[in-house]
Amino acid sequence: MPWIATYASPLGELAMLVDNACLVELSLPGATSPAARAPGLRPASGSHPVVCLVASWLDAYFAGEDPDPDAVPLSAAGTPYQQRVWNRVKDVPYGEVASYGEIGATIDPPSTGHAVGGAVARCPFSLVVPCHRVIASDGTLGGFGGIEAMKARLLAFEGFDLGLIKGLRPDLQRGTEPRR
Repeated sequence: MPWIATYASPLGELAMLVDNACLVELSLPGATSPAARAPGLRPASGSHPVVCLVASWLDAYFAGEDPDPDAVPLSAAGTPYQQRVWNRVKDVPYGEVASYGEIGATIDPPSTGHAVGGAVARCPFSLVVPCHRVIASDGTLGGFGGIEAMKARLLAFEGFDLGLIKGLRPDLQRGTEPRR
């Protein structure tokens, strides 16, 4: 059975689900946490090796660094298609964006932006697989599991110019960077 731990971030409390060897899930504030879906999870100690590794990765990320997403071992969650999409999303550079359609065109076999959006929406590894860097092909922010304000905050934190996002609500264009 996996363990659950939390990480106090500038965005709020993140929930991580880990097993003996890898990260199973990392949830952002505002998302349904693993504990809410699976009550009775064992709390992980602060010395759990995977918790320490993920916490160190998150420390680097929130310090403004660009930690390597491959440094965190991920569970084998998802379908083979979803895994191909998530691996491609990991290649989107820090502070930049790619569209769902662009991601779809670069995986094998090529896929539609809509299918990529479905795979991105099911990714359980928030931040480590930077799904917040994937936007709609029309230049709008696109979905983010109902927490689009969080997507804007993460992009602003990474230095992306939110003025380039079409149709972004004015309240999301200012004051979106998490406190460092």
